[in-house]
Amino acid sequence: MIRWLMESILQPAINTFAAQPSCVVAAGIYVLISKAAGVALLGWSSLGLSLYFLGSIQLLFLGIIGEYVFRIYRENQNRPLYFVQHYYHD
Repeated sequence: MIRWLMESILQPAINTFAAQPSCVVAAGIYVLISKAAGVALLGWSSLGLSLYFLGSIQLLFLGIIGEYVFRIYRENQNRPLYFVQHYYHD
């Protein structure tokens, strides 16, 4: 069950937006380098990293919810517009 969840929902949700995670990773690396170099203000690094982490968790779950909504929408498109109750031959 969990393997199916990972393959069908989480993997496309994570890999769909490849540019945004790389920007977040670059910003996280910048925060760590500025902390190691000693140019960061006191408390700025932990605040920045915690905001990046919480934002990435929110985006991950938003992607999962979007995947569910898309699958529901796609499933509803295959439905007929109406049902024929009686069929009369000519």
